[in-house]
Amino acid sequence: MDIVKRQMSSTTIAVVIVVVTFGSFVQSVAGFGMNLLAVPVLLLAGAEELVPGALLVVLFSQSFSMVARDRGQADWNVLRWFLPVRVLGTMAGVLVATRLSGDGTTYLTCALVLGATLLSMAGWRVPAAPGSWMATGFASGFSNVISSIGGPPLALALVDHPPPAHRATQGWSGMFGSIVSVCLLAVAEDFPLTNLWWGIGLIPTILVGSTLGGFARRRLATADSLRPWVWGIAIVGSLAAMGRAAFA
Repeated sequence: MDIVKRQMSSTTIAVVIVVVTFGSFVQSVAGFGMNLLAVPVLLLAGAEELVPGALLVVLFSQSFSMVARDRGQADWNVLRWFLPVRVLGTMAGVLVATRLSGDGTTYLTCALVLGATLLSMAGWRVPAAPGSWMATGFASGFSNVISSIGGPPLALALVDHPPPAHRATQGWSGMFGSIVSVCLLAVAEDFPLTNLWWGIGLIPTILVGSTLGGFARRRLATADSLRPWVWGIAIVGSLAAMGRAAFA
């Protein structure tokens, strides 16, 4: 539905502003989580025309701010293997999504993320090797298309990285992933120009959320202190995606 054809109520707009601000706060601290938390709430609030187009513009802006703030900290040993394969994962996700039940694949993807999170909490770690980063890239692209939870695979793989490196690496992934997704939507003629205007209009919420996140970032200066945030957001986001599929 084109956003021009329906005016959102002031209450819905207020919900959008609050949710995106909170999502920006979380992402500025943990490196991911904005869409994980925002998508289910916006759909329930009746702002479905912002998903995914406008949120992708917001995600790009948020990711750019993370890269700029923690510039020079990104782990390119990871990204040079991760990013190219993420495109393949995205294409595979699109192919699967057009042929299988969306709800079934969402449940499966979320269950895998929950399982990986529990293993990480128990001490398992993704091996630091090119094959692991490529597998993570594929999983990130695939799960992002299927259930909008593309952040957790990389976040779990980076769980022992220092917070600035974690955020900057996730920032590059978010920028790259949002560009790829927008291009795919544009090719499918499913990215109306109003998505761009809404995304730009929501940039002030990113500035507020990121500023508030600065207080938390100063207290989460080590991998040990950030790790519970990563685990918690992955769990909450996966459960939220399952709930969205169940009540859609």
